[in-house]
Amino acid sequence: MLFDAHSHLDMLVQNTSNIPALLETEIQGGLGALVQVSTDPFIHNACFPFLQASGKEVYPVCGLSPAFRGHVQESLYNLNLILRQGQLFAIGEIGLDYSRSPSAADRENQGDLFRRQLELAGNYNLPVVIHTRDAAEDTLRFLDEFPAIQGMIHCFTGDAAFARALLNRGYMLSFSGVVTFANAAALREIVPWVPGDRLLVESDAPYLAPVPFRGQQNRPSWTEHTLRVIAGLRGCTFEEAAAGTAQNARRLFREQVARLPD
Repeated sequence: MLFDAHSHLDMLVQNTSNIPALLETEIQGGLGALVQVSTDPFIHNACFPFLQASGKEVYPVCGLSPAFRGHVQESLYNLNLILRQGQLFAIGEIGLDYSRSPSAADRENQGDLFRRQLELAGNYNLPVVIHTRDAAEDTLRFLDEFPAIQGMIHCFTGDAAFARALLNRGYMLSFSGVVTFANAAALREIVPWVPGDRLLVESDAPYLAPVPFRGQQNRPSWTEHTLRVIAGLRGCTFEEAAAGTAQNARRLFREQVARLPD
């Protein structure tokens, strides 16, 4: 049973009311469970009723990403309201993205937003879903301010030294379709030595479709192709890799299912 540890269902449908039908199609395609990552409270509120209505094993997550450009105070207030209602299984994706050479002021704003959401995770005793690109040193510095918080690094594409530093801090590493790309040889060298209890797999749908679908709009069920590459690199069967990554994801998200009583 595939467990997609990071996806954006809202970006795969024209209307969030179509989410239950989309999930049914993906499950018929081999998906067992997934994490829905909403990048602001408005998206979460639009998706949540339909995630519940689907009756599937779905874990809602919400946070303000480094790319967030809305009203920070209002959005953090609304995120706090959602947290108080117990609707989230983690806060994310949050973090730092320096891939487009942001200005010093933008880096400071990203850092402030990152820290404030790490504080929220600590207040609510929730894990975090971290986005980090070209910001290894600063990411570690912020994580070290909150050593009690655990979580996952989504779509890990860093080097071996960064991977070891994150593992030493207790984080899980999640690999996306990037690991199937021809130019990802260095990343594939990391996959075999990640401890089995720290390994996750994700689609990041609609982004980063794995080979043989590279360049197309990604789907959660295509996580199978990424996981088959991971299994080959680790010298285990696909079934073993699927069971292990699913167990890790359920442990991280506290073995809860996004179904609330009537």
